[in-house]
Amino acid sequence: MKRAIAVGLAGWLAGCSHAPLVPDAASVAAVDAWKMSGRIAVASKDEGFNGRFVWDEEPARMQLRVRGPLGFGGLEVNGREGAYTLIHGGERFSTSDPEAELSARVGWWLPVYSLSAWLRAVPDERFPFEADRDPDGRLVRLTQRGWSAEYPSYRQREEYLLPYQILLNNGEVRVRVVVDRFEAKAN
Repeated sequence: MKRAIAVGLAGWLAGCSHAPLVPDAASVAAVDAWKMSGRIAVASKDEGFNGRFVWDEEPARMQLRVRGPLGFGGLEVNGREGAYTLIHGGERFSTSDPEAELSARVGWWLPVYSLSAWLRAVPDERFPFEADRDPDGRLVRLTQRGWSAEYPSYRQREEYLLPYQILLNNGEVRVRVVVDRFEAKAN
């Protein structure tokens, strides 16, 4: 009898361990120290780029590194609000506005300020937006700051349900992001 209860309890617990956790967007938005890495592809009218990215965020600073195949090329943005360093083409620039500086250097606008939120499938609360959600509450499409963000697939990362693939488009530039890793950090 004890064996039957133990087997039944073990089976029930095993079934529970496979149930996906689906926290609401607010819990993901509340994570203020995290690291994400994956692959990125950028296409504009004149050029394209494929590479790997790492986004490292803490409450007082952020760092975005993008590298091309075999580690060549790419860019880096790091700093905190009002004081950023941009590294592109082997040159280092200090700037208070990485969006404007990056646009001048690469020839297209990347919404650096909003990417932190968009990578986690949450709207940037500082700007107006329109959002479409699926019946489970997951963000499917976000329109904000002249960009459209689509979230065709999600994966469980630690206790968070996060986008696996993100498609960004502003009519002139298309960006495809595939998230390979996510780690919430204790601060």
